[in-house]
Amino acid sequence: MDIFEMAIDSGMHVILDGRIGNEEYRSVVGSVQALQRFADALLKSVAHETHTTESDI
Repeated sequence: MDIFEMAIDSGMHVILDGRIGNEEYRSVVGSVQALQRFADALLKSVAHETHTTESDI
């Protein structure tokens, strides 16, 4: 799961604020509707991963 890709696909903007050594600092901005789409996509992804993991047992 690439959380930044999910944010972009939901209509949010991911901004690289800076890099210090190996650490990256990013900001994510967007509308309330984009935040809702992101939350829905995240829940769907987690549910899919949980279902996949349970069926592998």
